[in-house]
Amino acid sequence: MKLWLQSKGITYRSLAGQMNQSAGTISKKVNKQLMWTENDLVFLSGRFGLSADFILGLKDSMMREGGELLD
Repeated sequence: MKLWLQSKGITYRSLAGQMNQSAGTISKKVNKQLMWTENDLVFLSGRFGLSADFILGLKDSMMREGGELLD
């Protein structure tokens, strides 16, 4: 997630604002100090098309459900 956010120019602060969370909370989630919630996964999937596997760090590639590779 960290590299993906950087590649998209999305700061923790801007993502936090979109998700109604603090930048510190987003930082902890990205750095695996806190777990992403189901609501987080639903938001990130709907907003950015990210898979839960990718968000959770279970898979490196960034694929949409249809198999399309994200840039």
